[in-house]
Amino acid sequence: MERLYDSKQARDVDRLTIEDCHIPSVLLMERAALHISGRAAEIYDNCIKDNFFVKNKKILAVAGSGNNGGDSVAAARQLSEKNIVCDIYVISNNIKNSLKEQLDMASSLGINIFFDCPDMSRYGIIIDGIFGTGLDRDVSGKYKTAIEEINNSGAYVISADIPSGISADSGKILGCAVKADETLTFGRNKLGMTLYPAIDYAGNVCVCKIGFPVFIEKQVADTYFLLEKDDINSLKKREDNSNKGTFGNILIVAGSENMGGAGILSLSSALHGGAGKVTMCTHISNRTAVLSSVPEAVLKLYDTQGTEAICDWIRDNVNNFSSVIVGPGLGTGKEAKSIVHAVMESSEVCTVIDADALNICSDELFKNKNIFLSKRRKYNTVITPHIKEFSRLTGLNVSEIKSDIVNVAKKWAKRLNVILVLKDAKTVITDGYRVIINNYGCNGMATAGSGDVLTGIIANAVLSTPKYSHSDTEEERKRINAMQLENVSKGVLLHALAGESARDENGNNSMSATDIVKGIGNVLK
Repeated sequence: MERLYDSKQARDVDRLTIEDCHIPSVLLMERAALHISGRAAEIYDNCIKDNFFVKNKKILAVAGSGNNGGDSVAAARQLSEKNIVCDIYVISNNIKNSLKEQLDMASSLGINIFFDCPDMSRYGIIIDGIFGTGLDRDVSGKYKTAIEEINNSGAYVISADIPSGISADSGKILGCAVKADETLTFGRNKLGMTLYPAIDYAGNVCVCKIGFPVFIEKQVADTYFLLEKDDINSLKKREDNSNKGTFGNILIVAGSENMGGAGILSLSSALHGGAGKVTMCTHISNRTAVLSSVPEAVLKLYDTQGTEAICDWIRDNVNNFSSVIVGPGLGTGKEAKSIVHAVMESSEVCTVIDADALNICSDELFKNKNIFLSKRRKYNTVITPHIKEFSRLTGLNVSEIKSDIVNVAKKWAKRLNVILVLKDAKTVITDGYRVIINNYGCNGMATAGSGDVLTGIIANAVLSTPKYSHSDTEEERKRINAMQLENVSKGVLLHALAGESARDENGNNSMSATDIVKGIGNVLK
């Protein structure tokens, strides 16, 4: 997984490098500028070679008032040393010492410095150094004007560290933002740039090392992570000396009367993901549909008159399984509520709650009955809501959630004592302390049943996590919790990559949830 910084962590690593290692800010700035000027020169040379630039097109470095402005001005100076003509536009009159030093150096070399906005259409490349990761207010005034001019210039735009106007924490557009062709970010990628809408503004993101010592980076807590494709390789390997019991037995409690489809998708994905055995507890009316679709399934059937008996069976048997899914196609009636309660009250194995079970839990929460919070189930519950389900669960409206999706997810995962998989265009996985972002997948996965496939994959992915023992120390529980979070995240990744495989086979418009199930094997193979 790729480690990310939020705005505070980015500031902390910078400050600790300067204070504890006595590496001066000007040296870090020079190294950052070398990455920017090197990339700008490469683009400039290619454009000249391909006759992309008309005669006299130049490079413009745009600076705010602080260190990001210093990065862009230093890059302009370095470019001028390569005989590439650069101008500098400084927006603010209230400039910090670090920027003033860079401007003095640039001025001594005869570089043009403007304090009024030039005609940006005259430039082929613009280096954006207006705001950095510390921006926490809406952009206005001449800063807003400058950003709009950059976006309308037609130039190739390189942003230093983060596109100006983007929140490094939430990915939110703070009034307006530079739309970069590429962003050279320093130390680590920034959390906000992995989220929408910032993704549409950052362009191609390249992480550049500028000299932060490794031991300093380790002092800054690892809180935010971005899944990488290679993370799939660490899913549980299959040993030759094994049997079906080695690979786990999953219980799926799903499917009310004549509503077996969602459960079938979870069942299929769990088996394709590698589970040794899957048992489906479902209404008797779904028997033929399940067995004709997935003959490998083991069935435990009930009818509407036998709800009490099936609840007793669940209480007596649920902990004999390796993991449990509850919710797909279950309905929200009286019988479904009794079944969900039986699972939640009894299960001490990892339990994945989705779909109708989530809606039942939402009702319980609004009655101030938090059925997630049993101490014995700490971090052993996974919930997988999409944004609308999460809205019902929390009482927040969709726009509130989307405006700060990471912090909202962290807060509620901690409050509910769960691992939260918040499904959106970019999925957020968190236990309330650490956050993992999934940026894989495709828009073809926005189709009925896709979430049911995910529950089956997650229930399988967590099988390699050790079970709690009542004798476990707090330290051991933390270790298990961390493994659980990572395994859930790998399940999300497998689902996303299977979706990409289905897209490659069928196209975004034509793929279905069943195609995603088929894609699981392609990915694991």
